[in-house]
Formats: sequence, C-alpha cells, structure tokens
Amino acid sequence: MNTLTTPQKSWPLRQPIAFLILAAIVWLGLYQTLLPGSEALADSAPGANAVDKDQGPSSTSPSK
Repeated sequence: MNTLTTPQKSWPLRQPIAFLILAAIVWLGLYQTLLPGSEALADSAPGANAVDKDQGPSSTSPSK
C-alpha cells in the first residue's frame, strides 16, 4: 500500500495526548477570560456609569 491509498488520520487521532494537553490549555485560557470579558462588556453598556460598584447609585447632592 502506498501513501496515496492510505487513509490520512487527523491530528487528534495521531497524537491524542498532545491534543488533549493543547485543548486543556486553550480551554483554561478561554475560561480565565470569562470574568474580565463580562466585566468589560458590562462597563461598555449604555448607562454603565449610573451605578458605581463601590458607591451605589450616583447622586449629585452631598450626603449628610
């Protein structure tokens, strides 16, 4: 049998351990971006400055 008639295996089937390691690294990287990405998306929304996370609702009158 020559190389023209042999079936070609995909990369995950040829090197499953390397594929699993790379897939785990990519998954962890994407997982780590969920919280910062969601906060950036929420901060970019219209009206995002109406409520400050630390101070509560913003007001122009001084508190007594």
